Amino acid sequence: MFINNNNNSLNPLTTTTTSRQQTSTGNNTTPINSSNNNNNSNPVISDFECPLCLNLLYEPVGFHCGHTFCKFCIERLLASNGSMNACPCCRAPFSDGNNSLITLKNIRPLLTLRNVLPMLFKEQYEMRRLEVEKERREYVQTQTIRKSFFIGNEHTVISRSDQNIHKWTMFVRMDSRENVSDFIHSVEYRLHPTFKPNVVVVDKAPFELTRFGWGYFTVKVKITFQSYLNKPAFATNHTLSFDGNGLMSQVEIDFLVKREQQSEIYIDIINSPTSEEDMSGEGMSSNNMFDDDEDVL
Repeated sequence: MFINNNNNSLNPLTTTTTSRQQTSTGNNTTPINSSNNNNNSNPVISDFECPLCLNLLYEPVGFHCGHTFCKFCIERLLASNGSMNACPCCRAPFSDGNNSLITLKNIRPLLTLRNVLPMLFKEQYEMRRLEVEKERREYVQTQTIRKSFFIGNEHTVISRSDQNIHKWTMFVRMDSRENVSDFIHSVEYRLHPTFKPNVVVVDKAPFELTRFGWGYFTVKVKITFQSYLNKPAFATNHTLSFDGNGLMSQVEIDFLVKREQQSEIYIDIINSPTSEEDMSGEGMSSNNMFDDDEDVL
């Protein structure tokens, strides 16, 4: 939901949608559909949806950019990130007036909207209350743990009689202190069609794949996590690097961990690619020809 913010004060019942008109009663302003303003002035739930959960706003909070969210939706984001300096919807920077970061201690409630919504949508708001309270009870029993995964390739040049070819190893790794098998069930590598087979699934650590070839290409990588993590597969692409020793990127994935079973149960929250890191060495160019005479797993 987008709330218009005039003179730096939030009016929780005013929308800025161009297709809507507004009618004022006392201090409250309620949006109505301009196409039906002669026959129907009743508000609809879609005018009051949280852009994060796409449900009716519950305990609404607002930012200076005008966007409004459920308090619990923002609480979950803050539990993962600690603080925010931009709207999660439009990425506009914001401030609470005294602090450039929004934290759990200074979320801004929209009290007028919070009081009006139960009157406009009594049954639906009560259902949302029950849903959020259940989610909140479950959520307080968990904590977020962020793990780093490294996806990339190692590279060496092999001399053969009158030509040089490239030996490369695709890998998915974690920090040396982590047991990668606790998190990863299998890794699928989808190679250039000239490789036979061009789809290879590695189902045990180390999750690596070694091949020989003349040219570089983009490898499609799909990581399937252990079933008890209840986490969807993570897919990404990696373009082979024949510069120096290769190239890798770091991917940070957050898991929601049940406090009493931190080493066993993880639930998905977020995955976000971050940085790429050169594995050093001098570069070498190559074309898109491939040699699949030697495929080594």
